[in-house]
Amino acid sequence: MSRYHKDKCTKKEIKDFREKVVDFLKSTKINPHKVKAFRSYNGEIRLYKTEPAYRLRLRMGRKLAAFKNPEDTYAGEKEAIEILKQRGGDQLWETTNNPIPCANYTQVFRADNWEEEKKAILDFFK
Repeated sequence: MSRYHKDKCTKKEIKDFREKVVDFLKSTKINPHKVKAFRSYNGEIRLYKTEPAYRLRLRMGRKLAAFKNPEDTYAGEKEAIEILKQRGGDQLWETTNNPIPCANYTQVFRADNWEEEKKAILDFFK
C-alpha cells in the first residue's frame, strides 16, 4: 500500500485488480451492496454493506421535531405538533445525542500477496 493519495495506478491495473476481487467475492459467495474501484493509494477497492454504520456525535445535535407547512398544516411527531400549536411557532427543534448513520465499507488495497486483505474481507462480511 502506498503512503500517499497522489500515488496512482494505471486504469488497466485497477481494472484487473477489481476483477480479481470480484472473482474472490463470487468464489466465497459474498454479495456486497456496491464495489467501487479507485486509482489512488496505488489501487484501492471499497466494498460496501447495505446496512449503515453509526458514528458517535462529538456534541449534541438538533433535529426537526415538527414544523408548519405554508398551507397551515403541521407535520412531524404527534407530541411535538401539539407543543408547536400551543407555542405558535413555525418550527420545533429538539436536541439529540443519537449516533449519525454513515457508509459502512471496508478498503482493499492492491498488493502482490493479498492474503491479509482476503482475511479482512471475510471478517467484514461475517
